Amino acid sequence: MARFVQPASYKQIGTIKKIKGLNGTVIVSLVYPNITLRLTMVYLLRDYTYVPYQVGTWQRAGKYVHVRLKHIADRTEAEVWRDHAVFADAAVVYTALASTDLGFVGYVVKDVVHGLLGCVTYVEEGLQSLLHVERAGKQLFIPLHDTFVKGIDREQQTITTHLPLGYFKSVEVLD
Repeated sequence: MARFVQPASYKQIGTIKKIKGLNGTVIVSLVYPNITLRLTMVYLLRDYTYVPYQVGTWQRAGKYVHVRLKHIADRTEAEVWRDHAVFADAAVVYTALASTDLGFVGYVVKDVVHGLLGCVTYVEEGLQSLLHVERAGKQLFIPLHDTFVKGIDREQQTITTHLPLGYFKSVEVLD
């Protein structure tokens, strides 16, 4: 029998958005829809503790993935986790990211509220990946997360965001 080893650190890979069917399958909106993850274990955060769940099935569907987690028997058990973040071993995620060229440098960033924001000059990868966007000669930092990034069109090379009102006042825009 294989021993379970708790990872040293975790990286959010998505958020549970919906529950599908009666067997407890969850639909996860992925933070990095363009990377391929081969996961056998994911972690859900409960009371400041990462709870491990073994992956039964993992089926890609665009920017979503349908995941059947072992030990979640039905829809009622799965509903508890709706809108919760899904984490994976950070080392596995970073390895997948390193082998993937996100390729967002040069993309135009448009916000649904604020309009044209600027152009991506750099993507900082780490515990929280950041888009560096040049706006009027200054750098704006936008977390590469589905909370802020609502769409990526690779064909048109655009990134659509939805930044909250007051975002520019709450973050420092650097020269």
